[in-house]
Parts: sequence; C-alpha cells; structure tokens
Amino acid sequence: MMAVSQNPPADQVLVPGSPAASVLAQQALDDDWTTPDAATQVVLRPVSRSVTGPILLDDELLVGRDSAPFSELDRAVVAMLSRRHARVYLHAGRPYVEDLGSLNGCYVDGQKIGSDPRELEAGDELDFGGELRFSVEVIDQAPADQTMLVPQGAVELSLVPVGNDSLDGVVINRFPFILSRNCDSFARLKAADPTAIKMLSRRHALISCDGHRLFIEDLDSANGTYLGGRRVQRQPLELSDGDRLLFGDKRFGYEVRINVLDEERTIFITADGDRRRGEAAVVPVPAETCTLDLEQLKRQGHLAASGVQIVHEFRAIKRRLLDSIAASGSDTEAIKQSMLLITSSLAGEGKSWVALNLAMSMASEHDYRVLLVDAHATGSGLSEQLGLNHRQGLVDGLRDATVPLDGSVLGTNVPGLSVLPLGRISEGLDELYASEATARQFNELARRDPHEIVIIDGPQLCSGTQAQTLARQAGQTIVVVEANKTPREALKANVATLAEREGVALLLNKKQ
Repeated sequence: MMAVSQNPPADQVLVPGSPAASVLAQQALDDDWTTPDAATQVVLRPVSRSVTGPILLDDELLVGRDSAPFSELDRAVVAMLSRRHARVYLHAGRPYVEDLGSLNGCYVDGQKIGSDPRELEAGDELDFGGELRFSVEVIDQAPADQTMLVPQGAVELSLVPVGNDSLDGVVINRFPFILSRNCDSFARLKAADPTAIKMLSRRHALISCDGHRLFIEDLDSANGTYLGGRRVQRQPLELSDGDRLLFGDKRFGYEVRINVLDEERTIFITADGDRRRGEAAVVPVPAETCTLDLEQLKRQGHLAASGVQIVHEFRAIKRRLLDSIAASGSDTEAIKQSMLLITSSLAGEGKSWVALNLAMSMASEHDYRVLLVDAHATGSGLSEQLGLNHRQGLVDGLRDATVPLDGSVLGTNVPGLSVLPLGRISEGLDELYASEATARQFNELARRDPHEIVIIDGPQLCSGTQAQTLARQAGQTIVVVEANKTPREALKANVATLAEREGVALLLNKKQ
C-alpha cells in the first residue's frame, strides 16, 4: 500500500497497489485503513544541533552522513553518523526506526536499539550517534507555515518488472533508497507467492543519487544483486537507462528506466525509446475545441491550484498508473492498460474531482496525451462542471452508429488534454454500456492514438451495473472512497462486484 499524503489543502489521498479487486478489498478492510487515527506522516523536529528545519517523512528516510538532508550539513555536525546509520520509515501507516549497524548507535528515549524495527510514538526522542537528536511528531497534516526538508533526487527511477505478472513496478524519486523485502511494492507478490519474498533480504540493496547519476550497491544480501548479469558488491555501480536488474533470482527481474526532473520535480527529459509499443500513429486532431475556465474551476474547488501539495500527490498517483502501462507485455495489453475507469463505492466521494485532477496531471507528461470521458449520467458530472453539458458526446455516439465518438471529442486550451462530453442523457444506459457495439467503440477510442491515456469518469458502483460493465473495457479501475465516512460493509459489497477484474485499486479521498 503506497501512501501519498503530503500537506493537502482539503483532500488527502491514499493509493494502495493494484492487485485483483477481491484481494485488494480484503487487504484494505483488514488493515482498517479508513480509520481516522491512521498515521501517514512523521515530522522529525531538531532538538539539539540545527538541521536547518524539520524533516518530513512521507515514506522512508535513510539517516547517514552522506544521505540527504544530512549530507548538506557541516561535516562536524554529522561526524558521529555512519554512512548508513539508521532507517526511519512508514509501514501500514505507522512509523518505525531501525539501526543499520551504525558505529555510534541509535537511541529512542535514551534506550539503544538494534536492528529490529522499533515503532515510534508522538513525543519520542530519536538520537543518532549521541549528537543529532529529534523529537517525533505524528501528524495527519503537515504545518502549512513551515518548510519541511524532504530528501529528493534530481531524477526519478522506475523499475519495470520483467517476466513476473505478480510483481508491481517500483517508482523511486527520493534517495538514498533501500530495497527491502518489506517494501510495499511487494505486497501483491506476497499474496500470490509467499515463498518468493524469501529471496530478498531485509536490507537487500541501496540505490543512491549523485546529481543526475544513479548508483546501486548490494547490502550483503543473502542471494545477491545482479546488474546486467554481473553480481553487485559493496562498491557502487552506476545505473543506466535500459539496464536489467535482478534481486535474488529471476523472479525479481526489472528493467531500469530513468527520467531527469526539473526544479518542480516534473519530468522534462525522458529516457530514450518509445514508452508505448507499436508503430507511431497520426495524432488525431479534434474537429472542435473548447476553452476551460481554469481559474473558475479552481475557485469552485473542482481543480487543485498549482503549487499546492495535492498536485504533487497526483504526480505520485500517476506514476503508479503509467508504470503499469509501461510494464505491459504486448501492444494489446498496453492499449487496455491505457484506459482508466474512475468510479466510487457511493455517491459524493469525489470521483469526478479525482478524474479531472488526474487528467490534468497526466496531460503534463511529455510522452502522453489524455482524453477525459464523461460517462456518468446522474448528478452534477464533469460535463456540467466544464460547461459542456449541452454538447454532443458519448451517449449520442453509442446510441447512433452514424455519430462517431471521434467526432464528438473536443480539444481544450490545456496542452495534451481533450474531452469527450456525456452528451444527451437517455434511459437504458445499463444495457447500452453492456452492449457489444459499445465495447467495439471504446476499443476504437483506445486505439486511436497509441500515446493517449483515456480516463473515464464513470458511475458509482452502487448505482446499477454501469460501472461494472465499463470496468470490462478498462485495464485499470480506481475506486474512490471517502475517508471516515464510507461504511465498511458498503465498501466491501460494492468492490466485490469487481472481483473478476484485474488492475483494481482503492483511493482514499477527503482525509482530514
């Protein structure tokens, strides 16, 4: 389960991995991740020598003299730290610390700890090496008036699984990163093949960043780390785009993909090679265009303002989704994975808001374009929010074969973003969405541009069978769930209707 929840203004988002729906629903319910006291952030606040500001932990922090942000301090301040001193990380929403065999030790409230993880509580005092001391704050929302130090590299590394359908991709943009059997990315593999995870050590390999260069070294793992067939030792080896990595054995095989990030931490240089398989196609040009009033959408709360933390959270979400596309094993699978359905368990959980903001985030990618489709025929949907509720659209094309869906697609003033409005609402949409003709037209829509992501804002799972039938067309389905409100039994029952679908994920929204 991957948490992305850094200082959102009003909504907080949690995205698990993407196993089959039935397994995912049970895991989510067992973890009780909708409870209000689930901790998702930790702030380490200096109480001894200054560290220029608090350190925000939203995933994992490697404490060491050469690791950011400690490497930026005066060398005398970090002299007592080992190169790999300790690790502070989140697991199942709770913070933990473990010593990595440091010379001068790691202490919690004056008590020296060992390599066994120690759970942290609010108010604990962490001491690294007897010099650097921090108080632990466990919070739901980071203070908006302070600058937090979040270690982050100038590149983003994606590890794309090779030859193992049970593996999820690993996206790394904060360094150094310790690859471990406890990483959330292996949750689905543990469910599918519990014995395989034993090939990984608890501290298997370290990936570090120096400017735009990435390096990997083995941490004395039992079964080894291999780069291009060569066993990696303690001496770091540089990673290049397209390299093949093995951790333990071929069950943990990955292709390396490296993207360089700009100052805003968005991709501006992509790796060589086409991210999508197949021949390049002529980009379809919409016959008509429309102007979206972005400022009004922000004022009305439909669109997150640029620069706020929620924008960065959607970047983290889209990385997981794009990684699934990149890992596709065939042209057909890549096309299917490129069609995303956004639905929800019940009404009012924010699925249209998620669909619009995810579409805006994906449209900023250099390698992809986005088609946002309104398929929700009840309530105040996307078409109304965007001022397109009187335009010809999806339903018109599905009802009348002489009205091609392509012809109803509207270009927008947002580069890389097109919109297909809902069209004229009519009765019998359950049967219409379930028809073979609809399946063919959605397939044609997905194939019209090999570099286009189709995002469908669909109906709720509780309202008939429309969402379930649309999920057959989509390779990835995101179920939006409102935090602390959606009843557990309703969530379990509604997600169970997608039990036969692959690529289903839950997204926690409106977490205060």
